[in-house]
Amino acid sequence: MSQISILAEIKRKAAELPRYIEVMEESIEHWNLEATTPIEIQIEGAEPVRRNLKRWGKGRPVWFFELTNPMCKKAGVDTGDTVEFTLALADNSIAAEIEAILKTNLQAQINWDEMSDSKRRMFNEIVLEGKKAETRERRARKALGLD
Repeated sequence: MSQISILAEIKRKAAELPRYIEVMEESIEHWNLEATTPIEIQIEGAEPVRRNLKRWGKGRPVWFFELTNPMCKKAGVDTGDTVEFTLALADNSIAAEIEAILKTNLQAQINWDEMSDSKRRMFNEIVLEGKKAETRERRARKALGLD
């Protein structure tokens, strides 16, 4: 997994919107991305966190990822700060809890197959964020329309 480091300003368009970081396409072109992609980021060398790297759109050669308030507080950074970020492609495997349900439940498999790629990715990330096995299992069942 290749990593890149960038120095970037934390931006925010309005107080009610999340902070974000712009990533120039030339910095990540060797990743050959075509769509929203899970990445792991480190802020100033802190513990890695998963975020989605998204294309800015409108013909701009820019991608971006959002930063949550807790992330910024933990790293001691805020809007307007110029910060070093380390980015790496995240493991894109389906959560084990989702896999286990898909193997044994036909309705869950049908529901999964009917989801768009972006919805699958979103639900997978929600399951992976769970710290306890029970939480991940509960989220997987809900994501697959079983609860």
